[in-house]
Amino acid sequence: SPERVAAANLTAFCRRVEREWRVALADYAALHRFSVERPDAFWRSICRHAGIVGDGLESAEVLIKAPCMADDRWFAGSHLNFAENMLRRRDDVEALVFRDEAGTRRSLGFAALAEEVARAQAAFARLGVGVGDRVVGYLPNVIEAVVAMLAATSLGAIWASVAADLSADAALDRFGQLEPLVLVT
Repeated sequence: SPERVAAANLTAFCRRVEREWRVALADYAALHRFSVERPDAFWRSICRHAGIVGDGLESAEVLIKAPCMADDRWFAGSHLNFAENMLRRRDDVEALVFRDEAGTRRSLGFAALAEEVARAQAAFARLGVGVGDRVVGYLPNVIEAVVAMLAATSLGAIWASVAADLSADAALDRFGQLEPLVLVT
């Protein structure tokens, strides 16, 4: 409905782009065209609209094109932490909802998620986890897996996981390549 369109986040983003860059965006095609023609402006607006935090985002060169698109560099010279951005909220609104095959439902609000991540982060730090270390998880898709991932990435570590239903040999093959410092199970 026109009311839903007017209230949509994408509509709010389009109005922001129009204000920030003094352009007219009549429709989605116009926004797409703007994103292709002016990627620097588009992605700066995305960062502001989404509230992304990081060091050097505002001053970074947004896109350094390379001969191969896979080698393009985005926001060169800036640093951001995924966990920091995911853990900005500190309220009781549901952050995670888990349901299993039996119908069990568990949820965790943003404040409780931040507390759980802080506990796991402290444990990882005591184990010496830091920037570039690998932390791996051999566990199902449960709330604890997200907590461990956020705790590891908050310290600058690299997170990888496999489902607990993968055979032990297959998990060892995968994790052996990574040479993890910590295994979460």
